[in-house]
Amino acid sequence: MTKTDEWFEFEEHRLHNKNNTVANQLNELSATHEIIEVHYTSFSSSDWNVLAGGTTVALVRACKREVAE
Repeated sequence: MTKTDEWFEFEEHRLHNKNNTVANQLNELSATHEIIEVHYTSFSSSDWNVLAGGTTVALVRACKREVAE
């Protein structure tokens, strides 16, 4: 059986009471997929905005893990 690569996009949101990090999303994906490569960037309108709530995006190439029968 041939493995098929898939692309996933994860966006991190840092809010006052919620932190949905790219790292958490990658950990969840790694439970079912083998991660092949990750492209990562952060951006915002100012340096302070990155610290206080900027946006981080990761583009991830992964393939589904084979399940042993």
